Amino acid sequence: MAKKAKRRAKTTVLSARQRKTKRKHLVKAIERTGCVTAACREVEIDRATYYQWRKKYPDFAEQVSEALDLATDQLEIEARRRAVDGVDKPVYQGGEMVGTIREYSDTLMNTLLRGNRPEKYGKAGTNVTVNNNTLNINAEGVIDVSPERQAMLQRLRAMIVGAYPEAEQLAAEHKERERKGLPVIDVEAAPSVEVNDDD
Repeated sequence: MAKKAKRRAKTTVLSARQRKTKRKHLVKAIERTGCVTAACREVEIDRATYYQWRKKYPDFAEQVSEALDLATDQLEIEARRRAVDGVDKPVYQGGEMVGTIREYSDTLMNTLLRGNRPEKYGKAGTNVTVNNNTLNINAEGVIDVSPERQAMLQRLRAMIVGAYPEAEQLAAEHKERERKGLPVIDVEAAPSVEVNDDD
């Protein structure tokens, strides 16, 4: 069976003027899409070229950062609209649309509140799932340790010790070094735990 020949990307040498124009269009595409990959595809340049340009042209890098900020602002505006103003969803009966109902997103509202007023509504954290129970670890690494969560923490500890027997000894050494004011032990190997960073 004959091997298929690899397709090579067509290499085009651009003049300085063409490169400048491509960079300008790329910044606009990034602002519109919020995605470097999509913008590169739209402007027909390789992502590697994009990263080279970011290193080579500081003004371009600054423009890209601003474009990404503007794209993120647009996402925030849309999230606020969906959370506060809501979105009309069609209501069907007997296969026909009979009206609409306005739905609001409590999840988006919560995310906006935590992002804009973390001191009042809490900061986004990381959810760790143990035996179908979710535990939130906030940005400072503080775990919600309410009484109903104690059992879950005990199971998590048991899982870590089971997967990584040295964890208990390292934790004791870590606490002792902390108590003495010594630098803490940097553990490179860590157990595998299912983590969800969506929040």
